[in-house]
Amino acid sequence: TNTLTLTANNTHIGTNTISGGTLVLSNDAPSPTNKAFTGTGKLRIEPASDDFSGAFSFSGWTFANTLTGVTIGKSATSADGTSDQDITINSVLNIAGPLAVYAKDITLGLGANLPTNGDVWLAASGNFNTDNTARKTIASNGGDVSILADYDANGTGQLDLDRLTVNAGSGAILIRGETTGWGTDSSAVTPILVGTGG
Repeated sequence: TNTLTLTANNTHIGTNTISGGTLVLSNDAPSPTNKAFTGTGKLRIEPASDDFSGAFSFSGWTFANTLTGVTIGKSATSADGTSDQDITINSVLNIAGPLAVYAKDITLGLGANLPTNGDVWLAASGNFNTDNTARKTIASNGGDVSILADYDANGTGQLDLDRLTVNAGSGAILIRGETTGWGTDSSAVTPILVGTGG
């Protein structure tokens, strides 16, 4: 499949349509004027160097439910424990393929819901958090769901799943952290994990 890499932030008004293959936005501070992406291709947003130059937020970005894959960060370096940056997911991300996020701390903020049709891979070298304001949902329609704190295995990284529902259907669920912590005082706070995979 074809890959197109863009290193500058776009300044155009209009639709970004990925008809096939993969579009890579390679920039240490990705902030295009138009943050809406549609089509049936895949999108990668990654630093040009090893890590983003600052925290990344999903606020203002729009990903169509026809996209067949979205990756934020670099798998080799964005969660390796060196100069990693935080990523906040604070919007609905409903796509037709897998989702992967690599960061220092990953936070599911207000409005975050991830109904995907594929594997979900959330790798944080530091902590994985929810903002503990309302229940969030990750659903993979049979894909595997992996939520990993302390991804760099340096002995620090808390997994906090307050108010989180994970529904992998027939897929497997993997959660891991150096420490774990979430509320158990009510059903509104307790995490709910549903998956029948091995």
